[in-house]
Amino acid sequence: MKKFLLTAAVPAYADEYNYVTLNVATFASGINNSDQIVGNYASGGFLYSKGKYTTLSDSLGFSTQPEGIK
Repeated sequence: MKKFLLTAAVPAYADEYNYVTLNVATFASGINNSDQIVGNYASGGFLYSKGKYTTLSDSLGFSTQPEGIK
């Protein structure tokens, strides 16, 4: 009778996550590999990068709703 040893490859690393608490009434809709987050809030869109918010708005007054970031 032959015996076989079955092995499985296991990654030598673990996923690492950082959590950010956004302001109340914001909705995050995208994040990229640089940890930049885009989304919208009551009166427009935003970009959150390196701990700071930048507002995004349409100069024509229409709704701004970012849906993703690369």
